[in-house]
Amino acid sequence: MGRRSQHTPEELRELILVATRRVIEEDGISQPSAREIARAIGYAPGTLYNMFENLGDILLHVEARILTELDQALADATKGGKGRDEIRQFVDA
Repeated sequence: MGRRSQHTPEELRELILVATRRVIEEDGISQPSAREIARAIGYAPGTLYNMFENLGDILLHVEARILTELDQALADATKGGKGRDEIRQFVDA
């Protein structure tokens, strides 16, 4: 089991977010458990609550990251007008 002294708070938050996303990608968003996430990073479930308010807060941070990545991908796809029409058609559909 991991120890908080092995990771900075920032590293630990990152581990939790990455593990949560992996659990969601593997098992679906239907409420991943703190126990699953903690097991994935080798910490006790209580550690998650030391870093985040609750499981919903963790999910909110993961969702925000996904939306940021999507925004960046869309921005990259439309640079120089390339892909803009295809994206517009998708949005309109």
